[in-house]
Amino acid sequence: MNKKLQILLPLITLISYLSIIFYNQENIIHPNKRALQDYHHEWLNHPAQHSMSIIKDEEHKDILIVKRDLSTKLSKRSQGILNTLLASGLKKEALHDSGIILMFHGKNGRKEDLLPVAERYITAGFTCILVDLPAHGDSLKTETKYGGKLGVRALSVAKKYVDMSKQPIYFWGMSLGGRYAISSAQVEKGNFPSPKALILVSTFDKLSYVLKEKSTDLFGSFIGKTLYKGLSFSLKFFYNFNPEEIDSCSIAQNINIPVFMLHGKKDKLIGYKHGENLFNHFPNPDKALHLDEHGDHHNILVTNYPFYLKSILFLLKHQ
Repeated sequence: MNKKLQILLPLITLISYLSIIFYNQENIIHPNKRALQDYHHEWLNHPAQHSMSIIKDEEHKDILIVKRDLSTKLSKRSQGILNTLLASGLKKEALHDSGIILMFHGKNGRKEDLLPVAERYITAGFTCILVDLPAHGDSLKTETKYGGKLGVRALSVAKKYVDMSKQPIYFWGMSLGGRYAISSAQVEKGNFPSPKALILVSTFDKLSYVLKEKSTDLFGSFIGKTLYKGLSFSLKFFYNFNPEEIDSCSIAQNINIPVFMLHGKKDKLIGYKHGENLFNHFPNPDKALHLDEHGDHHNILVTNYPFYLKSILFLLKHQ
């Protein structure tokens, strides 16, 4: 090996190492904001076609409030949900003022991604509050720190439009949104009634576990562990952010409410073992975990498993 290569190879290795760390660091703290998609506009511009009314707060553009529009005909999707609910033995009269669901989308998503999800739940009489995670969608925050009082703020805004005095509150979160749902459930005390139940989809236990696993899967044990250590150090140094402290299990063990969880066994982004570990830390015996054999991180809500029916029945049981 000539002298130039002896100098260049370590330099190239160092640059590559730092580039990987910087890329992942920025993706964690400053995720790319996803623009509104065509299918979002289908719901936003024609809510009546989806049996819903959408309330937008001009001051807080990162929040949408979605209700059932009783003056419109049920959409095909809503009618399908209603039919399955009635077939399960529920009475149509019972599907009214069922509760308020605060919904948190996944990483790199935005609140409008949850409009098709909300369409199902409003059919059962729920009001859905969709909120952008920090540094996502229309949020004015510039950094994502994986927890905090996001739920308090969203409910405070929604209180102007929704009577919360008589309806139960539930939290619903997918992936990173599940982490925010758990974190919000911890800090709500003294601000609003504690949520009656949690619905979590593809949610991780500890951020450090997921990051270490992805690093070693991609680069092997030695390089992967080295990269994780560098990433962890860089996050602490530049952002005062410690992945080891993003521990949903430690919060979960102090949240004594019913929990319904769904995770795909083919999920390569957040392996289902992380979901199992999180599930085991919730102390309330009234909990359920379904591991979908065909689900991955992106198709989990559209497999053959009747998630909407099961989760709606679970919430209605805990009114």
